[in-house]
Amino acid sequence: MNIFMIFNIFFVVVSTLFGIVIGSFLNVVIYRIPEGRTIVKGHSMCMSCGHELGALDLVPVFSWLFLGGKCRYCKAPVSSRYIKIESFTGLVFLLYAVTHLKYQLDILDLYKIPGLVVFCYYCITLLVLASLVSAMMIYYDKQRSYYGYSVFTGCAAVVLSALTLAVEKPSSVAAYLLIAVSVSLIGCGITALFSRILRKKYTAADFWLDIPFAFFYAYYGRLSSNYDYAIIAMILLLILPRSILKGTKFDKYSAIVSMCGIVLFNVIGFILNRLSDNLFCSALVF
Repeated sequence: MNIFMIFNIFFVVVSTLFGIVIGSFLNVVIYRIPEGRTIVKGHSMCMSCGHELGALDLVPVFSWLFLGGKCRYCKAPVSSRYIKIESFTGLVFLLYAVTHLKYQLDILDLYKIPGLVVFCYYCITLLVLASLVSAMMIYYDKQRSYYGYSVFTGCAAVVLSALTLAVEKPSSVAAYLLIAVSVSLIGCGITALFSRILRKKYTAADFWLDIPFAFFYAYYGRLSSNYDYAIIAMILLLILPRSILKGTKFDKYSAIVSMCGIVLFNVIGFILNRLSDNLFCSALVF
């Protein structure tokens, strides 16, 4: 096993563990935001007996497994959705790490500006993915959406654009942001149009749910040079499923479909890039 393989494994493992920890925090976000409660104050407690949970009760995944899915204090069953959200977020981070292994070489050069930019880009993108997971689950639970997710995704893109100025021309970064905003709005407009064609309502709540997902496709697809593929993926994995499921008994699953679409978008894009690289190398050999 060479040094690069060790770095790759370390990169993936750390990203996955980070995802599991973030997933644990998302459980708090998903529960408290619809209740109008703050997510920065207050201790976690058992939903059955109200006992404040200690550090050993809050270890992501492992606490639930070691306690047999029960509260340590009152022995009441603890919903498996907590471990599912933690595991799903860890899986999302794992797959993103595997499809972006090229970043780990740049991240190792943190003392250089490009390496620092890549590190910040990677971390912020993971946080955006985490925000989409929480938006997905809130819509599943309440069929509600919050404009804060759109604001967060947009602010993240602006920060990434500002960071990228260190290694790219300002005009190109500004173009990325402008085109992404335009395509995102067009994507939401098409979803609304399809919904109307299918005689379904398209509300403000639908818009605030769709815009962060559409923006992810448009902005991050443009930065990864998969812009055409990003538009096609957005139509197939976001617009069509959201329009078709809207107003049906499966509507609450539409945000989950959108999130799974994001995961497929990254994985399939990675595979297509690898295939194109291999074909290019083969052409050079011949």
